[in-house]
Amino acid sequence: MKRNKAFTVIEVILAVAIIGGVATFLFPKVFNKDSRLAAHSQQATQQLEQATNNQSAEAAGSVAAIGRMNDQAPASPQKNAIAAEIPVALSKMNKPDPVAEAAAWKRMAAVAEGRAELAESLYATEASHSKELQKQVDDAKAYREKADLQLSEAAAYKLGAERTKLALGAVAAVLLLGLAYVKIYGISPSVMGKIVADIRQGANPITAIDTNLGPRLHSSVQTAARLATPSV
Repeated sequence: MKRNKAFTVIEVILAVAIIGGVATFLFPKVFNKDSRLAAHSQQATQQLEQATNNQSAEAAGSVAAIGRMNDQAPASPQKNAIAAEIPVALSKMNKPDPVAEAAAWKRMAAVAEGRAELAESLYATEASHSKELQKQVDDAKAYREKADLQLSEAAAYKLGAERTKLALGAVAAVLLLGLAYVKIYGISPSVMGKIVADIRQGANPITAIDTNLGPRLHSSVQTAARLATPSV
């Protein structure tokens, strides 16, 4: 006789149970990565805030120095306009950085005093420093975007993993229900063997079936038999 190589319901249930066990063991390790990614995202946010705050504070220092220089200018409508605008600009910035304010005052004083060579050197140095500040801001933004992307990918992976666990649970539940149904309404090899043995020993086939079938299956068979019997 050719051997039936199909998987039994029990084998399938065991396979699902093993897969579910492995998933339960591995998924927490994967989810622990979330905390690290969240920490990276927080660090990236802090780095971006620090870079933008430094840039704003130094810009405010230059504006404050301009206000001080404007106070020394001769009276004019332009002086009044600048004096009125300075507080407005400063209200939109961080607190002026005193070092940046002193450096800005030194640059403007060199221009006002006619020391062109010194002024040119000071402004060239400040231009290089401004580029470095902007680079820090750009790098911080890129770091933040990368951290957010990794966090988003981890969240998507976690959602997929949770759905996989639910799917495995649903498959296992269906298989268990199927096994229960077969157990209640199916004829197992052992039951079939008893029926055949009774018939071989001379028992009436119907009696052998009635004797060995389980109560629920026997009741279903009796009902089906009555429905299948032609009415006279």
